[in-house]
Amino acid sequence: MSDSAQPLSMTSMHTQPGSAFTPFTLAQLPAVPWKNGGGTTREIACWPADSDMNTFDWRISVARIDRDGPFSAFDGIDRVITLLDGAGVRLGGTGHTLSQPLCPYAFDGAAPVHGELIDGPCEDLNIMSRRARIDADVRALRTTTRVPGAAAGMLLAVHSAWQLSGADGVSLRLAPGTGIWWHAPLGDCTVTPETASPAGLIAVAFRDTHHTHRSGGGV
Repeated sequence: MSDSAQPLSMTSMHTQPGSAFTPFTLAQLPAVPWKNGGGTTREIACWPADSDMNTFDWRISVARIDRDGPFSAFDGIDRVITLLDGAGVRLGGTGHTLSQPLCPYAFDGAAPVHGELIDGPCEDLNIMSRRARIDADVRALRTTTRVPGAAAGMLLAVHSAWQLSGADGVSLRLAPGTGIWWHAPLGDCTVTPETASPAGLIAVAFRDTHHTHRSGGGV
């Protein structure tokens, strides 16, 4: 992912009550070094706003893994990791190798996982959700897609720029390495890549666990 990503631009926006979102640019987020020196993390969002690593409902971040080492264990947390850049990492203990870009992989955050880099550092999107309260749906899109509304979530453009248009009047352009996240209901929208290939956009939807189980479905 390029460090030269430009901020998103809004061609028009009509903000409705409860439908506000927060734009972000990955290159502008502070990179916080890990205590073990094995990499850095850029936090995109953590909710509720006053929560910490022990109390969050959901968290979105991008991690750069610089060397082999164990993953931190998070009891009661579901994790979805997606390769953004680099050759990837073998997830020892899961039997899975994260080597295909933009292919989300879900696993139990409490599981003992040891990361072994395949060929140098890699960068990964990390989605974490507290199992007892939140279900996370993570999808990688490559073509024009209608994205259903969600109470909370994120859109991140990768490789190419994307145009977003929503039923509530929102129209904006996401440059590579930029995105939006929200924690109040955002309506349906349609996302369209500006180029056919390569194109990638990661869509994340968070839903209350009890609501999801009653309704019988996800995104």
